[in-house]
Amino acid sequence: MARILVIEEKQETGNDWINPLLDQGHQVIPQPSGKKALVWLRENRIDLIITPILMPDMDGLELILEIIRNHPQTRIIAISGDGAWFSGQQLLTTARELGAHDTLAKPVEPTQLLEAVTRVLHSKGGNQTQSLSI
Repeated sequence: MARILVIEEKQETGNDWINPLLDQGHQVIPQPSGKKALVWLRENRIDLIITPILMPDMDGLELILEIIRNHPQTRIIAISGDGAWFSGQQLLTTARELGAHDTLAKPVEPTQLLEAVTRVLHSKGGNQTQSLSI
């Protein structure tokens, strides 16, 4: 099974995502922020990162670029609701353009998350979308 890093600052939301992944046999590493996830990634290998786009400590789009640049083998699922300036759909489209392998709109049901994880982990090759150089 896969090693999956889940970024979520709200523990109750994180548990809603983590428990179904654990039930499927995945190893799950929770991280409360994008910055802490990047620190953890410097020392550890991960198969998949599940990240919100809107985070208090770091922009999720910036995180996606860092992961693509420094950990290109790592798959990414980006999750977003509506932001102050952009709709959730705009943020998800941008996340895909930057290299996220899949995107989900909040609220995310556990079954949706599990389907996305299976899809991303079993897809062949690199990113599904063309990555932009920024």
